[in-house]
Amino acid sequence: SGARTSVAGTGRRRPGEGPPSGGGCARLCEQFPPVTVRFAPSGDPVATFSSAQLTPTAFLARSARVFPERTAVIDGERRSTYREFADRSRRLAGALAARGVAPGDRVAALCTNSSTMLEMHHGVPWAGAVLVPLNTRLSAGELEYILRHSGAALLVADAPFAATAAEVAAAVGIPLVMAGEEYEQLLASAEPLALPCADEEGLLALNYTSGTTGRPK
Repeated sequence: SGARTSVAGTGRRRPGEGPPSGGGCARLCEQFPPVTVRFAPSGDPVATFSSAQLTPTAFLARSARVFPERTAVIDGERRSTYREFADRSRRLAGALAARGVAPGDRVAALCTNSSTMLEMHHGVPWAGAVLVPLNTRLSAGELEYILRHSGAALLVADAPFAATAAEVAAAVGIPLVMAGEEYEQLLASAEPLALPCADEEGLLALNYTSGTTGRPK
């Protein structure tokens, strides 16, 4: 069974009073069904438990529900709310599936600390795939080795690495999606997808060392 995560309500009540209507506890019940909030005689909420699978995407899904219009991402001139961030990540998952990426497949990313990389961290697992983040300081030969070793099915890259990305993707024989116009068109035409986490102990990402004394590991 999955690890249990405690979810406690917020707010207090005096002994004898019922749970607050429309308060923090009620909102928690709506956000995390079927969790119920119980109260101690002192009026303090008592933690209850959920056996839902633990996955990083759950944090974004919750933020999109609770804080949909708050700013989530600032990347240069781009601003995205949590609702937009979640929608773009789900559309990325749908786009990957439409490109033939199946659960368990590896999807590589050659990106800076950009909004594209953030969306990859959520869109790839929502497609059931495994993220392979690439070190942007590695040589083309080292990147090609990682793509082959990991079995990457597709590479997504930011514009500063266009030449290197094209070189290594062609050498390995996998599709390349460039951030920018191509990436935006891909998301705009995709249907949102968010596959449920089947196993919280399943593979989420493959992270390679820089290979200081040999090949990346």
